Amino acid sequence: LWAEASFCQGLRAGYAVALSQLSLSAGLGACRSTFDNATLRAQLHELSLDASVAHVWDFSRLSLAFGAAAGASWLRERFETRGRAPGRDSLGLALGALLGSAIDLDDGYYAFADAVGGVLFFEQRSEGGTDTLLAKPGLRLTLGAGKHF
Repeated sequence: LWAEASFCQGLRAGYAVALSQLSLSAGLGACRSTFDNATLRAQLHELSLDASVAHVWDFSRLSLAFGAAAGASWLRERFETRGRAPGRDSLGLALGALLGSAIDLDDGYYAFADAVGGVLFFEQRSEGGTDTLLAKPGLRLTLGAGKHF
């Protein structure tokens, strides 16, 4: 959310259902980002819930996916400074495009990589105390493993 902030690193878990033409998935994620400058130290904690729909092309052991994702996030910002900077909580909504790949391993396991590029919409409070709706581009990269049931 801040131009100079660290990447929001965290954990993610989800579940997918593969249909004949589409794959549907839902996920829950949590991450933490930090920002430091001469007068302020900030932390952002994000808890997100999202859903996606994608078409998957299967090529032997390799699968490629393209689709759309939407989700909601709870954003908690906390600040440390000599001045006054109260923490804030806000709700964010995200929309994006999904690109993914997976490779089948042994015994029904698979490894995957997903990239979701999109826009996060959220309110941010200015120094004057007014809330402004912002739209920030973002990229979520996920590496993981799963099991087919």
